[in-house]
Amino acid sequence: MRSARLLVPSAPAGQLRAAFAGLDVIAAGEGQGQAWLLARA
Repeated sequence: MRSARLLVPSAPAGQLRAAFAGLDVIAAGEGQGQAWLLARA
């Protein structure tokens, strides 16, 4: 299994999920100025 970590300094809410729309999103969250997303290709 491969994993990757992407840091986006500032982006509007929801942009991370939109950027990876082609992946199968397992979990995602936003809060306290940070966003995270776990997905598989």
